[in-house]
Amino acid sequence: MDSARDLIHNDLLETLCEKIGFDSVYSRGIVGVGEEELREILKSDENFIFNIQYKANFQKGFWEVEYLARDMVIIPPDMTVGK
Repeated sequence: MDSARDLIHNDLLETLCEKIGFDSVYSRGIVGVGEEELREILKSDENFIFNIQYKANFQKGFWEVEYLARDMVIIPPDMTVGK
């Protein structure tokens, strides 16, 4: 399960992060960030992911991924499902 999570993490975050509008990812959360650094992060206009949850949906055979972010995700037209 950890190897699947690592593959999802690498594929989604490293490949798509910049494309969908994120500047940084704090995959372990912002809890470990020092107070001064946290103040600087929050002062900036930077959009970042600060919490990631992975859950295996065994009934459907998929992984569910939940990202908590500072701002909206920008989905480029080439990444949307066509009708």
